[in-house]
Amino acid sequence: RAIRQGDWKLIVYPQAGRRQLFNLKEDPEELNDLSDVSTQQQRIAELELKMIELQREQGDALKINEQTKQPSAFTPPEVGV
Repeated sequence: RAIRQGDWKLIVYPQAGRRQLFNLKEDPEELNDLSDVSTQQQRIAELELKMIELQREQGDALKINEQTKQPSAFTPPEVGV
């Protein structure tokens, strides 16, 4: 699931226990994941709440907030290198 608000985009992969945060104005190609940056944790929480609200409105029952911590061994695939 993903949500965009202004310049920010949050992507949540509940089954993989992964999330990503991007500033689309500064990083339009989504190469710099900010989800581990401590100053962005409040933004992530707010976007997740908005995502849950939208899920309720749309009847989407997938629980996104139970497994959103990143596994320490996760390495994203290289794209278009």
